[in-house]
Amino acid sequence: MHFCLEDFWIYRDGSDPSIENGFEIFSTAHFLWLAFLFLLTLIYTVSYRKSGDKGRSNMRKWLALFSLEICSLGEYTILIDAMWPENRLTKQLLAFAFLPAAGMALMFPTATVYPPISIFAIHQFVMHGAIVAYIVARYSEKEIKPRYPGIWMSAIIIGIIIVPIYHIDKFFGVNYMFIMRDEGNPVLGAIWNLTGGGGGISYILGLATLVILVMHIMFLIYKVLGNRRTKRK
Repeated sequence: MHFCLEDFWIYRDGSDPSIENGFEIFSTAHFLWLAFLFLLTLIYTVSYRKSGDKGRSNMRKWLALFSLEICSLGEYTILIDAMWPENRLTKQLLAFAFLPAAGMALMFPTATVYPPISIFAIHQFVMHGAIVAYIVARYSEKEIKPRYPGIWMSAIIIGIIIVPIYHIDKFFGVNYMFIMRDEGNPVLGAIWNLTGGGGGISYILGLATLVILVMHIMFLIYKVLGNRRTKRK
């Protein structure tokens, strides 16, 4: 891993086979990024739990503003949650939809076509790391209480959102929410291949199946963590 200033601002097409100076998934550079973000998440969570109500409110709002960008629904959900922290809707979305999505983005980043120290790699890791830190801190403080109906509520909301996003993607030739193509992500690539490799409705239904499966896995994880909390009492 080395740093080259002239590559810091570079933009690349992920389908270009001639790309150099990128990094591999689960390489040293990738693990260093994950370790760094884990440390920041730990610091944020501990600080959040030790703060009073006003301090936690300020931490939520500052992190929400820091995370905000136009193309991510997760960051807008965090902003709404930070401003109105008692609402139930965003809590379930954060727990079941956006925490696993951000985690997947960190474990299987599409920024591997860039050098590990570059504006696009930094952006992807830091922004998704901020989402994880926000949700983990709120869950750790028992401010987010995932419930099974939240799975289906989140799935319905995501399903409704996908409809306009699909038409936006198709009209402008973009790929928000990865519903047009897999972008080289190995997990999404597996869904792409299993559904025929042609995209379209079959690929979207495959993604929906994956999302619901992941939400159920998250629910089981929350149940295990909840049982451990109960035993400690």
